Amino acid sequence: MTTVNRLKLNKYVVNKIAYTIDTKFDFKSKKAINICPQFKRVVKNINNNTFSLKISVKISDELQENEVPFSAEVVITGLFNLTDWKNTSNRNFGIDVGTTVLYPYLRSLLSNTVNNGNLPPYVLPITNTKMLFENIETKKVLKT
Repeated sequence: MTTVNRLKLNKYVVNKIAYTIDTKFDFKSKKAINICPQFKRVVKNINNNTFSLKISVKISDELQENEVPFSAEVVITGLFNLTDWKNTSNRNFGIDVGTTVLYPYLRSLLSNTVNNGNLPPYVLPITNTKMLFENIETKKVLKT
């Protein structure tokens, strides 16, 4: 018998939006700008049916191989209900799908922030979030 995975986003919160234009950046230069955002994810089990998922993106000169015209950081947290968190399959499903649910909010917040800063918009690529986060972390679950 298969368990039906039931995942529900109860709410999400914007924890942080930070944005700074680099006034020393040469905006007239024709050189290519290569931005490599840094992503993080933190999962916290609240109880057998509830977990929080925090995802963030950060862009800054310190994280790049070249200069970038701005620094930015966006952090959001979603609170999810999930049937039977203790089941590894359900937990992995919840983390993967929860990340997929939150990523468009993160993407939009970063894009709107940069655009409102009077720079050409920067848009995070559409991506397979499961693969993105599997490449930069192991699924680490913290108990509160």
